[in-house]
Amino acid sequence: MSSMPSMKEIVEEENKQIGSSSCCLKPEHVHISLRAFVDDQTAKIPHLLVDKSEELLSILFRSTKTEFNHSKTLRWNINGDPTGGVIAVGLALWGPEPDFFYRIGSQTFLEKLKEQEVIDAHQRQLDALLKVLEKAPSGRDVGTGIERVLRFCICTKHIHVARALPPQMSEPMLQKCHEMTLDFIERLLNWTNSSFWNNAHRKLVRWNLELRLKDGGTGCLPLWRLAKAAYAASWYQPLSTIAVAAGKTELEVLQEWNANAGSPTMQILKNVLKCLGYKDDFLEPYHKFQAAIEERIQSKCQNLPVDISALERKDADWEIRNDVISSFKWQRFFSGDILKKHAEKYEHAVARSKLPFSEYDVERIKYRKDPFAAKIFQTSLWENRTRLSLEDFRLSRSYFFGVFIREPKNSDGSLRMYPCYLLVTNEQGKVCSKQCDPFGHHAHLCDTTNKTIDHNYARDIIKSMGGAIGFVTDKEVVVCPWEKKPDVELKDPSGELLTLYLDITLPALHQEAIKSRTAVFKNARLVKNRSYPRKDQNGRLLTESSCIPFILTSMGGLCDEGHEFLRLCRKRSPDKTKHLIDVLVTQHAKWIASRLRRALFGQSTSSAVASQQSAQLTKPAWKATSAISTAQRTQNNCGHMKRLKAAFSNFPCSVEATKVGTNVGQNGGVFPPSPQ
Repeated sequence: MSSMPSMKEIVEEENKQIGSSSCCLKPEHVHISLRAFVDDQTAKIPHLLVDKSEELLSILFRSTKTEFNHSKTLRWNINGDPTGGVIAVGLALWGPEPDFFYRIGSQTFLEKLKEQEVIDAHQRQLDALLKVLEKAPSGRDVGTGIERVLRFCICTKHIHVARALPPQMSEPMLQKCHEMTLDFIERLLNWTNSSFWNNAHRKLVRWNLELRLKDGGTGCLPLWRLAKAAYAASWYQPLSTIAVAAGKTELEVLQEWNANAGSPTMQILKNVLKCLGYKDDFLEPYHKFQAAIEERIQSKCQNLPVDISALERKDADWEIRNDVISSFKWQRFFSGDILKKHAEKYEHAVARSKLPFSEYDVERIKYRKDPFAAKIFQTSLWENRTRLSLEDFRLSRSYFFGVFIREPKNSDGSLRMYPCYLLVTNEQGKVCSKQCDPFGHHAHLCDTTNKTIDHNYARDIIKSMGGAIGFVTDKEVVVCPWEKKPDVELKDPSGELLTLYLDITLPALHQEAIKSRTAVFKNARLVKNRSYPRKDQNGRLLTESSCIPFILTSMGGLCDEGHEFLRLCRKRSPDKTKHLIDVLVTQHAKWIASRLRRALFGQSTSSAVASQQSAQLTKPAWKATSAISTAQRTQNNCGHMKRLKAAFSNFPCSVEATKVGTNVGQNGGVFPPSPQ
């Protein structure tokens, strides 16, 4: 305090900053105010107090687990823009008594919240991302980058509209913005009318896109569904600050709100609370919020070790209480299960839909809800192994969301099948003689080629990164009495854990005889148990270590044993384990995209497929090996994709086929039409 400038120095400096056009400042006019804008805290500080105030704010913000970024803070004189900011809380440093004042919004800011202004601003942001998509160099991970910016920096910005305006004003504009976002995602993923079976299919896919990551979506949430919760939270979240400023308790402030319940603003808030399931009393949400905090605190305290001392338990309880109180927010409390119920309704809608492939979609959703599968939307992009080219990004996302990769209908409206271009292993120039569905499911069941390269790459990733986590690793080791070699051996040099053996399996999601997610994992486990027995026929142990199955399906779902292995790795090194997961899920998406491209479009990239037919005409030998008659193709296709064909055979075909355009590749190449 001794280093603080005097009042006379501050007033003289501020008068210099204002200039001769403004009236002379008096000591009671000098303020420090902290103003909350959309995503930044803005401080209005006298010039001579900037350094001291920033140092103090940095200390105060630590208790809220927030870093005060002074580089993004605007500094100006209190008289220059007295109505700026969304919420201003000012405290007079000198004067007879503290001067608290509250101002919710200003004319300039509220004009920016007009419906057309919000929609135009959102459109400008989407257009900017579209320019990035068009101008980005070929081969870069532009798709993933745009997807992250859309989720983190554009969609989430709309929450401030829901907090500032009543729901009857914010919901319509936010719903329009959300539809624009979904249209942009379709354009980003290069989906056209030919990507969907019908309008019902497109509606379900768009519904899938707006789900949470844990529910199998992209995380671009429909914030208009949270408008009521956000508006109610905008009143209750600053309740403690309002109470301190007014010199009252929080309950006294709420009682004043009850007393003024007839005012228009209080009536709007009351109607919102009714929609959220509360009565007319403003105290009811407050008591339930406090009860929820106590319940969460008690739940976490019960998980503390029983052998700690009383003093350690007291300190731990105090830390848990502070952590819960600081992290438990009103908007999450008011939102409740809104998004969870929205996801459940989507699953019921898919199960009840009349789409011929609804059975496949039900299982697909279960796989995409796997925490490991959802990591594809959260990977770090700092190294090459965690990046996807735009073409791989689009192909893998289309497969994950159950979208057709090629035109799905024949002229009579039936399912259109394509020749599989996968090359037969060890036979030069000879391709698969079977048919591939427009989803690309056959690509993961085709028996003309194997997944050795993908399997070995996954094995090498776990081996190399397991060493970084702290294990001594090796691959293809001989373990007596097993006849088959486990893929990866992980030894714990500390001796805390027994030696771990992993056997990696990459099964297809949709198989002919196995129809459920549980059955896929169960069948893979049975095969592994026969290859790596731990006990003999008399029940005696053959080896102290067991071989852990690491089953990763084509849709990205990971078995329980794989999750347990990652949990052990996370205990040793969370950062290295996160990097391991990022690399695995990204490379998995690359493998999926590669097989889909090779099966549906041949060995060339999408931009070169257009010239494939002309190349075949100039190479008689290639044509002789790949051209197969319809009867011969049908005979060789027995037993493959039979379940999918049966599902579509029971679906009534439309008389007229839907007219759609051809698929266009990343570099403008046009995919050739399917052979008739």
